[in-house]
Parts: sequence; C-alpha cells; structure tokens
Amino acid sequence: MKKYLILMLIITVTIASCEKYEVQYGTETAATTELQDGVYEIAYSTEDGVFLITAGLDRSKMVVSFANKFNPRAGRVALSPKKDKLAYVDPDNGVPIIVDTAGNVLEELTQYTNTNDLGWYNGDETLYILSNNQIHFHGPSLDLPVSSFSSPSGSQGYQVTTVDINKNLDVVYGVIYYEFGGSYRTWYYAYGVDYKSPTRTDIYSTKSYASYHAFQNVGADSRRSYHTLRFSDPESWRDVEEISGVYGVFATGRYTYDRFEGDYLLRKSGFELSVSEDGGLFKRTVSNSSNYRARLWDIDTDNEPLFLDWAIGF
Repeated sequence: MKKYLILMLIITVTIASCEKYEVQYGTETAATTELQDGVYEIAYSTEDGVFLITAGLDRSKMVVSFANKFNPRAGRVALSPKKDKLAYVDPDNGVPIIVDTAGNVLEELTQYTNTNDLGWYNGDETLYILSNNQIHFHGPSLDLPVSSFSSPSGSQGYQVTTVDINKNLDVVYGVIYYEFGGSYRTWYYAYGVDYKSPTRTDIYSTKSYASYHAFQNVGADSRRSYHTLRFSDPESWRDVEEISGVYGVFATGRYTYDRFEGDYLLRKSGFELSVSEDGGLFKRTVSNSSNYRARLWDIDTDNEPLFLDWAIGF
C-alpha cells in the first residue's frame, strides 16, 4: 500500500509539472505582473511604465511604473542583447536610467538630458544615447561614420528624434523640422542613413506631414514625439539589412502611420514582428508567403504613443 501511495504521488507531481501555460490574449495593463518564470525578449513603454514580454508574447510583467511621475508618458526603451538589463528614458527629466529585469536601478545617467533615443552595442558594453542632436556613449566609444545631422537650408526647429546603429556601424536616423511659408509653418519628417563603408552612398529622404498657422501652438502636438527607425536583420536569402520605420501620429483619438522602407517593425531569426496603430503585436515566420499574421498580444496604449524594442534571439 505504501509503495502504491508513493507511486501515485510521483505521477501527480509529474503531471502537475507538465501543465501547459495558456497563452494570454487580451489587453495588457499596468496591473499585469509576472505570471511565471521565462525569458523576456521584448520591452515596451507606454504612459503607464516599462514592460517586458516573452518572445512568444505569452507572458508579461511590469518593470517600471510611471504612476508616481509628474509627466507620465511613453519613452524609448532598449533591452540588452544579454536580456539581463534595459535602459529607458525617465519621463520627468529625460535622462537614461538602466535597470535590471526586476526593475532595480543600476545606473542613472543624469549627465545626458533631453534624451530622444538609446540602444545597446557590443552586447551590453556600450549604451549609445541620442541627446541634444548628438550621439553619446556610455561605455566604449563607437567609431561611427561622419554624421550628417545638419539642418536643411531654410529649416527651423530641427531635431534628431531617433537613431539606430547596426553591426557594421552604419547609422540610420530620423529628424523633424519646420519651414516658414507665408503665415504658415510646414512640418517635415525625414530619415537618413550614414554608411560606414565609403563605397556605399548615404541616403536622405524627406516629406511634409502637417502645416500650421504661425500663431498656432504646435508644441503640444504629440505627432512630433513618435518617430521610430530601426535596422532589421538581413533576410535569409541575401546579406542586406533593411531599414524598418514607423511614424506615428496621434490625432482625433486614433493613429495613422507611414513606413519608410520594409513592411515590418522587426525581422529576426526567421520571424517578423509588427505593431499596429492600435497596439496589437503580430508575429509570423519569414518563410510564410501569405499575408497572414497571428495577432498574439494587445497593448493598452490608451491612445498614447507606444515604443518597442527587442533583444537578439527573438
């Protein structure tokens, strides 16, 4: 009888340990906590705070809360390729803060104000920081190509809003600026690529997106704060990295967006991840020739900008 009870206990424990975790669909909120141990490879930020989710988009946890911030808003996030820490921009003072995946503060880089973007290089040895239209390095410096962060002739209000650096040390960047024409200001967004290789021709492209009367207060227009460009991994059949971009506009309760090049926000390790204007995250295999994308997660953006980053291995 004793042997029978021991056997039943072993079988019960074994079955319990094999219980499958059910994928969580629905809306992500600030109240979400870590559901079980797992590898988190995607970080995102909304006005609620900074979150981590798994590559499979089946588990999520809040890392940093903005509930006590004076000016809670989404900001840039950067998850280290080692998946052991991430950097984000403090919404109150605009400085980068580095935390571990439990949310413990490791470093607060108060010397860099007005930070618009950041990212990791050399694993997590170098954090590059876009601040005040310049790239700074926290850690070993990177030998980047000569920057063409220069205001177009006749433009005003020039600001570099986003930057990304690939393994070849090519730099892709986005800018916004405006020009006066009569009694109106026309705003433009643009992107450029400065290639490290001298045999490649640098790229610059621009388009207008809005005009305002000179007396209008456009400083509060949130369309100027959501501008993202990233390099994606090379496609499997060619050794060329693509530039993926999302330009988001918050107006009349909805988003619209334009993509510069590429159809998806992210392509890595045989998968593509895209984010929709309503906060839906989609995933599909690169080999899938159809247009079907599985919607795996909803992020509650509350009609506010959403910023997203990923770690190698997605």
